[in-house]
Amino acid sequence: MYDTVRDSVCEPVTLTVHNYRGKVLAHEDHFDQNIRKKYNAPFSDCHRVDLQQALVKRARDLGVDVVLNAKVSKIDFGTGSGSEATITTEAGQGYMADLVVGADGLWSTCRSTMLGRRDPPLPTGDLAYRIVLTIDQIQDPKLREMVEKPACRFWAGPDAHVVAYSMRGGKMYNVVLLVPDDLEEGVARTQGSVDEMRKLFEGWDPV
Repeated sequence: MYDTVRDSVCEPVTLTVHNYRGKVLAHEDHFDQNIRKKYNAPFSDCHRVDLQQALVKRARDLGVDVVLNAKVSKIDFGTGSGSEATITTEAGQGYMADLVVGADGLWSTCRSTMLGRRDPPLPTGDLAYRIVLTIDQIQDPKLREMVEKPACRFWAGPDAHVVAYSMRGGKMYNVVLLVPDDLEEGVARTQGSVDEMRKLFEGWDPV
């Protein structure tokens, strides 16, 4: 499957850890080569959508009937051992299955159904600001070079850290800034405030 996403991923050639002021704490050149030598496989940064689409394509090539945009709302596991399960989507579509694999993430419908009660994920204590930029949105020549030359970068600071890396062949940049979670209980995602984010990272590495 890797060949189908090769043009959409980036293998970082270096890995660097900075402190929050920008001082280099650790650095590794030839990171891509070292990883391939150590594990006989690449370390690749990939947009989640590109990975999901590649997985779907590969599954369909193998003859799997993949149904997308069908959020499961209910699972009836039957009355006893050997019973077929009935899966119902939010659109009201029903499916029968001999086996249900509960790989539906943190807010799992399967897990809550199996337990017979709502089972939200345990909070990590982290809140993430996620920023995705295309190369066309970046005007500064040094920042553009950071994106076009794939590398993985970390910044570690008081009560926060940042990770950034290139995707889609150096045409896109992903930045994740993690701070202590202050969202209301049960809120998993909300519109971020740029001003609030900037205040939290005042005094950090200007890069």
